[in-house]
Amino acid sequence: MTPISTLSCGLYRTTRAVAGINADHLVYFHNHSNEGPPILLLPETNDNNRWSFAQNGRLVEGEDSDALAPLKQEGLYRVREHFHPDQDRVVAADSLVQLGYNRAAEPILFFPISTPDANSIAFPSRGMKIPATIYELLSPLDLRGPRKPTQLH
Repeated sequence: MTPISTLSCGLYRTTRAVAGINADHLVYFHNHSNEGPPILLLPETNDNNRWSFAQNGRLVEGEDSDALAPLKQEGLYRVREHFHPDQDRVVAADSLVQLGYNRAAEPILFFPISTPDANSIAFPSRGMKIPATIYELLSPLDLRGPRKPTQLH
C-alpha cells in the first residue's frame, strides 16, 4: 500500500473513515503540517460555491493513500460533450460551468446567468448534482489572460 504522504495537496473525498472523519466527506489534504505529518482540513464555510477550510486539521500519520480519492479543483470548466441531466433537458457541449462540492464531496455544477448590466455573468448558489460519468466530461478553463510566452508552462 502507498503511504498517504505521497499524495499531492488538494481536494479529496474520504473513501473510508480516516482521522476520525467518516467516509464520503470533503477534505483538503496537505502532505505536510507544522507538526510534520500529513493533515486533513475540514470544510467550514462556502462562499460563491467555493469552500474555505479550517485552519486546524487532523493528522493522518500512518494511513494509506486509498483512504482518499482525488477531486477536481473547484472552479470554472467547459463541458466537453453534451449530456442529458434528465429526459426533459440537455446541457450543450462547450457550456461554461462552475464546479463545486457539497460536504459529502458530491460534485455540483452551477450554470452562469447574465447580470443586469449584461456585461458580466454570475453563478447562482444552487446547482445540479452530477454523476461521475458527467464529472469526467469537464475540462478546466484558463482565465488568466495574456501573458509572456515564458509563463505558459
